[in-house]
Amino acid sequence: MNCSRWVQMGMSFLVFAIYATTGFAQNNARGMLPTISGPIPQTPTSHAMNAAKYQLGPQDLDKYGYVEEEFLISGKADIYDEINGAISVKTSDAPYTSRILVRRPKDVSKFSGNIVVGPMNPSTHVDLVDAWQNDWRYITEHGDVYVGITAKPIAIQSLKKFDPERYGSLTMTDTSQGCGGSIPPASTPVAGMENGLIWDMLTQLGLLLKSDSTPLKGFKAQYLYMSGGSQTGAYTIRYINSFHKMAKLPNGKPVYDGYLPFISAGMAPINQCAVGTGGSNSFTHDVGVPVIRIMSQTDFGGAPGSLGGGGALNARQPDSDDPKSPYRLYEVPGSSHVTLFGLGTFPRAEDFIKSGNTSFTYNCVEPQGIDGRINAYIFDGALSNLDRWVRTGVAPPKASRIEVVGVSAINDEYGNMRGGVRTPDVDVPIAAYIATSTQKGSAGAGGGCNAMGHMVPFSPEELKRLYPTHEDYVKKVNAEVDRMYSEGWLTKTDADQVKMDAANAHVPN
Repeated sequence: MNCSRWVQMGMSFLVFAIYATTGFAQNNARGMLPTISGPIPQTPTSHAMNAAKYQLGPQDLDKYGYVEEEFLISGKADIYDEINGAISVKTSDAPYTSRILVRRPKDVSKFSGNIVVGPMNPSTHVDLVDAWQNDWRYITEHGDVYVGITAKPIAIQSLKKFDPERYGSLTMTDTSQGCGGSIPPASTPVAGMENGLIWDMLTQLGLLLKSDSTPLKGFKAQYLYMSGGSQTGAYTIRYINSFHKMAKLPNGKPVYDGYLPFISAGMAPINQCAVGTGGSNSFTHDVGVPVIRIMSQTDFGGAPGSLGGGGALNARQPDSDDPKSPYRLYEVPGSSHVTLFGLGTFPRAEDFIKSGNTSFTYNCVEPQGIDGRINAYIFDGALSNLDRWVRTGVAPPKASRIEVVGVSAINDEYGNMRGGVRTPDVDVPIAAYIATSTQKGSAGAGGGCNAMGHMVPFSPEELKRLYPTHEDYVKKVNAEVDRMYSEGWLTKTDADQVKMDAANAHVPN
């Protein structure tokens, strides 16, 4: 990358070269603090991929008192292997340069002390800000900081195409001896790069954000939470199981204080030569920090080990209040793996294309995708509850599991799944919520539509039967919201918003 370009533009370009060690052995890359460069200026001719103002649904962060910054992060990471559950170093000191996307309060006095780290999802071959997508309302209201990190070589390859000058130095270098055969296609390999560097990258980023040398001046993390969904949910699960207990601060405390993985039915391979674990992804029973996991109804809708029922069922394990393994699992009927609400935080179509990829939009046979707004509010409540659990030890509410026979969910009389986290969408329904949709131009589910649910709205006659008057509908929604708020499922802001949405809804028609 040509750094002089930014200097000539009169922009500051700060470089932090930090190589202090922590509680790890001196020769272990895991405990080294990385080098940070930036912030990199965003200009009319060069902006960060998936910057807030260039999303499919642009966001004006200034409206929330937030700013966005992008940094490059460089260091050395080990490549790991796993044999019979034992983790070992396969190759040491592979160099990497990635990027982090930061959204933080303008005013440091508004900072909550919390930083949410999200490995950015590369499933569309570009970075998706999943952790921001689901919790940006709570993050901005609460004064948290969001830090997303580019987590996979396939996304680096897209970034280089998107802006060769801005991202030309990015790499996750493969210094291993290879796989001794073909690399599994599911790993989406990139020549000369290795997926498995991400584990040390996440640890080093966490160490940096909790250190006095953090580049986010005044925003040193007091509490650090990791959140990932779908593919990066599988990254988060792998990190919890294989690396959390090894990632310690000099005082012996964990780097990450809690985890919020979601809509993920598998655990990521430890390196790109390894085979994934599918649905066999229960957590170890001595993590020692709270974990809240959220699954959508789409995760009950397909083949075992994929998005579907077998994977979701294999992911089940009992809730726990044991301090050695605090855990909650929330299965949310009426929700979807990808929602229209979530699509707003995807990159705009022209940036997808510029990066060499096809844009991801709702292009399904069914006319009405799931909005998913109220289910996104479940994520706000979960992050709030995770923070409270970590800070005070107050455990969050428990929910029943979605009801199944074998691997098939049981639907109620309205076509919605029974059990799970109950919301007005399914307890005061105006539609049936279907787990997946059908790709246009194909005979069945495929493309992005297998991850995107759709709605089948009730007829005007059915709505009139269920809710004789608009006031009757609003009263029922409000009662459900009051229950959810009193039990701790919704924040006050979100509860008020759901009530407002009901008041403004044309129900019955």
